[in-house]
Amino acid sequence: MRITVTTLAITVSLVFSPKLLANERFLFQTQTILNDLNTARNELSLADSYRERVKALSILIQETEESLSDLRSAYRTIKFQSKNLNKDIILQKEIISELAGALLVVGREPLGSKLLHPDGALNAARSSLILSDILEGVRSEARDLNNDLEKLRLLTNLAHRAEVEMQLSLKSIQAARVSLIKAASDRADLPIRFIDDPKKISLLSKSAKSLGQFAVAINSLEKKLIIPVEPIEKDFEGALNLPVEGVIARKFKEEDAAGIVRPGIIIRTKDNEIVTSPIVSTILYAGPLLDYKMVSILEPDEGVLLIFAGLDQVFVKPGQIIPKSGPIGLMGSRNTNSKNFITGKELNSGRLSQSLYIEVRVSDKPQDPFDWFDFNKE
Repeated sequence: MRITVTTLAITVSLVFSPKLLANERFLFQTQTILNDLNTARNELSLADSYRERVKALSILIQETEESLSDLRSAYRTIKFQSKNLNKDIILQKEIISELAGALLVVGREPLGSKLLHPDGALNAARSSLILSDILEGVRSEARDLNNDLEKLRLLTNLAHRAEVEMQLSLKSIQAARVSLIKAASDRADLPIRFIDDPKKISLLSKSAKSLGQFAVAINSLEKKLIIPVEPIEKDFEGALNLPVEGVIARKFKEEDAAGIVRPGIIIRTKDNEIVTSPIVSTILYAGPLLDYKMVSILEPDEGVLLIFAGLDQVFVKPGQIIPKSGPIGLMGSRNTNSKNFITGKELNSGRLSQSLYIEVRVSDKPQDPFDWFDFNKE
């Protein structure tokens, strides 16, 4: 009976040997992300002193958010590994306890019974080998337990550092967005193509029945030109970068849940994502419209309109010429505070909570945005 028990204990210890959960490569990668994020945060604090503040703030915010996203992913892995490691440690302790119990039982046997096995010398030798195997099993499990406890300590420390860095970086990004909004609103370096009539545009926006109708009206509105209309850039069809990073939630002319078909696409993106211009363009309109929240209409070439709807804020004004990758505005947010930023619900949410609607029109006719934007880059 004792032989059966001890043999079972050894088998269990071999089957449930601890897995390598936190390797050096992962720890190094996480450390690199922490360093990058710390550097980006420091650069953000200096961005207000840069000559081209809007461009600098936009780039640094995007870079910091990218590093922050990487750290969130690493943090999820850390928490997952820590959870599994704790389970393994509990199992290892149970195995050691069982093996130690088997050793205790064997150790209580009289010396004579160990030397003179009732089934002969061969079985006595086998019993001695089993005892040796049990002892080695205890030692092996103890070593593995110490290794896993050390890994857990490293993961716990890394998780704490990640939490602190994420909180600091999130606050830094929020402050940088405020600076970006002010810098973009105050900027006077964008060239002006035309001067519009604010009263006419206000009347058009209030009387518009649809986004398409408004786009046609705003495109046909007479403007006081300062710079002659001419193609800003040619041969861009199919090569435009998306104004935000995200995933396609609805394709061109695809019905939504209410059965409504729209001549555009919807991209699900992150909170407070910066919306940028895919190409050098003239701003035809920037402001509220119907139930689309803030809308920006860009004209990269005569007769070609890029319409972005669903923004929370816009930085540009009608008549301005926005450079490629220049910030147009910001998406909204669910007002997730820094304390809730690393909760399990937030970490697993994907955070694609905002929707940007995109239309492309040529000579007032809707086009499939898939033919204009390079989706392979996302």
